[in-house]
Amino acid sequence: MNRLVPIICPFCGVGCGMYLQCESEVAASAVPSLSDPISQGQLCVRGWQLGDTLRNASRLTSPLVKGEPVTWSQALAEVAELLGGIESKRVGVVAAGHLTNEEGFAVRYFGRHVLGTSHVDNFGRAVDGPSLWGLQYSLGKPFRRPALDEMVNCDLLVCLNSGLRHLNAQAGSWVKKAQQAGARVVVLDELDDGLASSADIYIEHVPAATAAVLQQLLKVLAGGIGSTAALDMSNLGPAALAEQLDSAAKLIDAAQRVGIVFPMRAFATPEPGILAAELAKQINALGSQRADIFAVAGTPNSVGLEQMGLIPQASGETEALGLFEILEPDQPEVEAIVVVGEELTGWVGESGVQALAEAAKPLIVLDSFRTPTAEIADVALPMTVHAEKAGSFTGLEGTARWTGQAVVPPQEVRYLPQILNELAAQLGKEGGAAEVDAIWQQISAEVSGYEDIDLGALRDSGQQSLGTVSLGQESGPVAHDYQPPELEASEQWRYKIVSRYDRNWWINDWRMRAIPVLFRELRDWVAGYAMMNPGDLEKEGIRPGRPGQLTTPYGGAAVALHPHPGLPSGLILLPAHENDLADQLLGPSRYNRRSGGRVRFPTPASLQT
Repeated sequence: MNRLVPIICPFCGVGCGMYLQCESEVAASAVPSLSDPISQGQLCVRGWQLGDTLRNASRLTSPLVKGEPVTWSQALAEVAELLGGIESKRVGVVAAGHLTNEEGFAVRYFGRHVLGTSHVDNFGRAVDGPSLWGLQYSLGKPFRRPALDEMVNCDLLVCLNSGLRHLNAQAGSWVKKAQQAGARVVVLDELDDGLASSADIYIEHVPAATAAVLQQLLKVLAGGIGSTAALDMSNLGPAALAEQLDSAAKLIDAAQRVGIVFPMRAFATPEPGILAAELAKQINALGSQRADIFAVAGTPNSVGLEQMGLIPQASGETEALGLFEILEPDQPEVEAIVVVGEELTGWVGESGVQALAEAAKPLIVLDSFRTPTAEIADVALPMTVHAEKAGSFTGLEGTARWTGQAVVPPQEVRYLPQILNELAAQLGKEGGAAEVDAIWQQISAEVSGYEDIDLGALRDSGQQSLGTVSLGQESGPVAHDYQPPELEASEQWRYKIVSRYDRNWWINDWRMRAIPVLFRELRDWVAGYAMMNPGDLEKEGIRPGRPGQLTTPYGGAAVALHPHPGLPSGLILLPAHENDLADQLLGPSRYNRRSGGRVRFPTPASLQT
């Protein structure tokens, strides 16, 4: 018998609603939902092929010890032996950003109450955390976003990135619809990833200067048109920058409703979020105008997992380590690591995963796929993937959305909270709830904003609005240092390398290996590459796709070079997912535990063919 089960796509922060068509208890194909308020009948190629991730050779279908299949009892006993001799507070727990609220709550309970550790974090915070932290820091309350279709009611959209169609396709689509409805568009960015060419004003600036340019725009709005003459912007962009800011200020003054479009994945520091919120507050203070921030997420449930407490939280005198501190191979405060639902290669590179293996720390992996991290783990336990479980996600608009269970998981695969409950029993501790309904009762009792949501109504309607959510993030002063790093041009360093999410940011998601239609693209783009202005490629005599030797003050690497027409001359784009290359060329990153951001600074470089 055919069934259509409503689910939410788990592959990115858009959160498209769809149906999974099931035939005789087997998931066959994805079907878009015309009534879904997010996707409105549209899906990307990953969403269309979602069913393929449920039936493929890379699924983890039995427990592994040192890469070899074992029984569940053997695997659980091995975990208990590995963790039994370690002080519980010296265990780090890191979880994927695509877990449901119920799974995230269970992981947080397991880490804090069963293991007794403060070192708990989720990967969604590394993508969306800095921007969300900055927005909430400025606003002083949890951020809530209007529905994206409200963009068409704006006179003016100020977009803080030109690559919306790559970072959040639905947001990019609504910007285009707003333009067609007559909205003017201003784009701030260091390069043109597609949107700037169709904008009314493109404010081009030097790398890492978005917050600095926003700060100058605030000064222009406060001082009046023409006040740019008193501002020093010599290090922020081309000579036309002052004129562009004046023009943008005129459009803002003339608009009745302004939308600030903010892709959170695009920024690794909280300052752009702080300044975007300050811009909205300044416009709203005028009284006759209205400004809204249309922030869009990069990961499926970064908001919900933060609200579930899956973030570093100090306990007593114990300092809480964040994601990338936990994953440091020589971290003295962490003697064992538990990884839930994530492949580490995309975050620390192959060299980082190898370093973790060589550090001889027990590595426990709970995952749905037989990833490289699962292969090297001391113990890997198979957990359900999307559509094999039900649960909820929370979006920036302040609603909990329900995703259903379409199929029964393979025989040896278990629901994540059930696994954690069994691990707790094996460790001689009291586990948390293991079923969705029981976990929801705990969420309703402990998490602000969820106390009045009826689970039955959520299942029936598909979404429910949250109540008042308390701001759980750590407060305190922020160093307002918005100036971009100095990049001195010289005969030796004729180029600058900037790390940035590009259209292939998703290729390190191990779930994509299960989609045959994407295999060729994955194969072609998974190797290290960089992008240059086509004129620079021609000037250097490099054919597209051929390698060049990049050298920086930190090191060098031979990298395939591809053309990017929107890149200014002299700038080289290194995709943000190229962690090993970034380590070689950009040096060590700066990590901010409070906001979850890992920052790589633009770096001078030379190129030899």
